[in-house]
Amino acid sequence: MHGIGVSSRYFEPLADALAHDYRVFVPDLPGWGRSPKPARALSLVELADALLEFMDSEGLTRVPLVTNSLGSQIAVELALRHPDRVGALVLVGPTV
Repeated sequence: MHGIGVSSRYFEPLADALAHDYRVFVPDLPGWGRSPKPARALSLVELADALLEFMDSEGLTRVPLVTNSLGSQIAVELALRHPDRVGALVLVGPTV
């Protein structure tokens, strides 16, 4: 999950490397990259819900999440609310 000010393209080099051995998804947060812009700024809870909706739409039940910056806060929120859906967290440069 990318951070603020960037999109999923930020993680494309890592995704390409991991794709040799794993099924990799690199979603955009609502309003970033190729995703539709929401009518208002979303809270961390709402962003975590959007990530969960993405996981559900792809049939992903329990996954490791690799994140950066704001994406780390979103992943932690998701893990706190739905620990059964997160296999591991890799938090790169998490914001506070």
